[in-house]
Amino acid sequence: MYPAYTSGLPTGQRPDRLFPTRPIMWAMLLALVGLSRVIPDSIPLWNAAPAQPAASLYLMEKASQYVKDTESFETAVRETAAFLDIPPEWLMAVMYSESRLNPAAVNFKGSGATGLIQFMVPVVRELNVKLGTRYYMKDIQQMPAHRQMELVRAYLQTVRERHGEFETLTDLYLGILYPRAMRYGDHTVMYARPSLTYTQNAGLDENRDGRVTRTDIDQRMKRLYPEAYHTDKGGQGSWFQQLSKMVTRITPDADLSAADPFSVGNGW
Repeated sequence: MYPAYTSGLPTGQRPDRLFPTRPIMWAMLLALVGLSRVIPDSIPLWNAAPAQPAASLYLMEKASQYVKDTESFETAVRETAAFLDIPPEWLMAVMYSESRLNPAAVNFKGSGATGLIQFMVPVVRELNVKLGTRYYMKDIQQMPAHRQMELVRAYLQTVRERHGEFETLTDLYLGILYPRAMRYGDHTVMYARPSLTYTQNAGLDENRDGRVTRTDIDQRMKRLYPEAYHTDKGGQGSWFQQLSKMVTRITPDADLSAADPFSVGNGW
């Protein structure tokens, strides 16, 4: 009456007493289905760390006030920094210092400087020759930030070719402010009272002694942009930056304040 596999069971013990009956099996299945519905889907099966959003580039939140396409701008900044062999944080710091990252910024003290790094008219003329373009100052003022980075790259590369590598954040800022000063020592004077150029750049005189020197620029960058200032170049470590500063200290000083920087494009 029962299959052969029951032959070893004690007499009178039926298989349907050993295994759940069909109604019981259905009840167990329904119970499992109901339990699955009350377990929240949000409970993780393992203790996985939540994904973290990618960190935005230094000072990029400031740029969003003036730049519509911050993603393209950040990409352009990173690509330009890689080309120049400098940290992108340095590039953001010097552009913020010059224009608050506003690509349409115009100097309100009368120099006519325009754009992210405050391009001067003589510089734009030379860039036009180099790039085969015909930009006017109004063109730069209306140019989107990511496109203007092409001019920033061309300008800084020219400075790099003429005056050497940017070894510190201070070097990079001098490359925009007064490139010839990159070759001289800490006490090199760029602007001095009572000249018009000093008046236009008096905010850079950290110790208020009536002169703007390399030391003033270095102290200013360290005070205002400590994160960028202490960012190492290419993983070379802070010892390399300290060595660069030691070399600068033994480089002869110069007084460049008598020259007219606007006639040569900020000493370009």
